[in-house]
Amino acid sequence: MSGGRFTLGVGSGERLNEHVLAQFACGPDPARFVEVAQQYVDAGFDRLVTQNAGPDPDGFMDFYQCELDGRLRGLTPGSR
Repeated sequence: MSGGRFTLGVGSGERLNEHVLAQFACGPDPARFVEVAQQYVDAGFDRLVTQNAGPDPDGFMDFYQCELDGRLRGLTPGSR
């Protein structure tokens, strides 16, 4: 890792960062978390981990409880 950019020999670090970020949900949009989680549920996963990577763990827990918990628990395969 160099300057916050992954290189791993697959082209520019910027392209890889965009690719990696496209696989995850980041930010305040609960719909994005549900969209990403649904892909894993459709693939057969029945356990997922959500993790705070920001400076406000209490805020993330509030967001999870108010915005995500029920939505994520309600996902079933094919429930788009």
